[in-house]
Amino acid sequence: MSSPRSGNWQNLRVPVNRVPRRLRESSAHLRRLNLTAVQANARNELLEKIRSGKWVENQTACPVCGADGGRVIAEIDRYGIPVTTVICKVCSLIRTVNQLRESDYAEFYSSFYRSLYDGALHASPKFVDEQIVRGRRLVRIISRHIDLDGKLVVEVGCGAGGVLRAFQEVGSQVFGCDYGEEYLEAGRRLGLDLVRGGISEIPTGIADVIVYSHVLEHIQDLKGEFDEIRRVLKPAGKLVVEVPGVYKIHRQYAGDILEYLQNAHLYHFTRQTLTLICSKFGFSEVWSNQHVYGVFSPDNDVRPSIRARKDVRLRPYLFLCRLSRHFLRALTQLLIRNTYRGAQS
Repeated sequence: MSSPRSGNWQNLRVPVNRVPRRLRESSAHLRRLNLTAVQANARNELLEKIRSGKWVENQTACPVCGADGGRVIAEIDRYGIPVTTVICKVCSLIRTVNQLRESDYAEFYSSFYRSLYDGALHASPKFVDEQIVRGRRLVRIISRHIDLDGKLVVEVGCGAGGVLRAFQEVGSQVFGCDYGEEYLEAGRRLGLDLVRGGISEIPTGIADVIVYSHVLEHIQDLKGEFDEIRRVLKPAGKLVVEVPGVYKIHRQYAGDILEYLQNAHLYHFTRQTLTLICSKFGFSEVWSNQHVYGVFSPDNDVRPSIRARKDVRLRPYLFLCRLSRHFLRALTQLLIRNTYRGAQS
């Protein structure tokens, strides 16, 4: 991979030394990684693909407003993988600017994703149970806005199908797709109807509800995906989206944005930017919140209002997260030193 100081990097218009040191690749960060043998092997193979040039990165524009570059907030992810994350200066969408080719991502998801993120090649009972719990929470939230009884719910990127099992429990018919065959087999053992592949494998006009639970942030071709969603949905169908919320970094990651970032996540959403994305591609908001959950309907007349939707709180929030993380780390070190001195006295 080319150096971030050369080539198209200059189009970002942000000096590299403006990026906080610990959000750049460093041996200290790598020493803090606590990876299983499966994760370490997947990470090393993935890095070799990038460094050897077998996987090719290209700089991309913002899918909402078309702006190039942005303000760089990190150059690595939680695993120390080179990923340049920027916040758009126009619409506030946080995204990966150096994205791989579609064929490279296809290989990543079929050969590396589960090994790196779950640390296992097969779906464990714990993983399936966690999916079911997450699915029940999602059902409780969206059932206030959608009648699920007897409806056909299709989940894209269903993993082992635990989320679909929760919909099945409340009377929905279910169908799912994913690229991980080993995980699909775990779902099939639960009696779920699951196929290998993406949304293109699903017949036209069959779905009352389409669910993207922690999946939309992985999608590279958003326009193509939303076109497919519209194809598969019935005219009165609903799109349900659940994504990791940026505004939960302080709660779920103790303010550490580096723990939040993942190379597989190409976009990082707030309620505002998720609504912008959906309206950009023809879906109007029925309901959403800042956690981030949302229900959307196909709407040919909806138009995104970038100026009205720009989130002016986002940059200060990220700054305060970084500041709080430094403070907590310093406080912890102080407490450790005082405890050690007390033990020696």
